[in-house]
Amino acid sequence: MKTLLNDRHDRVLSLLVILCLLGLLGPLSKALAEKDDLDDLKRIERELAAAVLHVDLAILERTYADDFRFTHSTGNVQTKAEWLRDLRSGETSYTARSIDSIEVELHDDVAITTGAFMRASIPLT
Repeated sequence: MKTLLNDRHDRVLSLLVILCLLGLLGPLSKALAEKDDLDDLKRIERELAAAVLHVDLAILERTYADDFRFTHSTGNVQTKAEWLRDLRSGETSYTARSIDSIEVELHDDVAITTGAFMRASIPLT
């Protein structure tokens, strides 16, 4: 007599066989892998926000590409070197920094992330 667990296992196995026969397992596994990629990119965005807050230059230096550009909410654009220099010197500092509602668009080997950004900074006198 089969148990409920065995019945479920048999149904899952049968479904996988059917998907393989229909050629649908490839797209399904790609979609699952893509979800993992999206989750990883969202995690990285949160880690970068924390790295900026705590001025963890090693993470930022390693993560940002050499041609990275940071566009401030004011419209000011800084190169990677300028952005990291200001963080290092304390010219740019934050008391809070987080990103929420992150969305990721994948385009071949390029990802575009957007989200709601919150920050609080110490005004320079």
